[in-house]
Amino acid sequence: MNPDLGIPRWLIAIQVIVSAAVGAIAHLYVSNIFLSVLSFILAFSVVYVLIGFIYLQFFKKER
Repeated sequence: MNPDLGIPRWLIAIQVIVSAAVGAIAHLYVSNIFLSVLSFILAFSVVYVLIGFIYLQFFKKER
């Protein structure tokens, strides 16, 4: 994560926890091992980025 963005550590922790949980849920629903790993990576990445974007869009103060 780029430190210039100023995202607090508590939000990074929430990003990782929520992303891992969603990725694990996606991993459980797919039976093919390749698609299972791919779904985990995709779900983790999308949720992680979305939480960061939402924070930067709505809660980040202008410099």
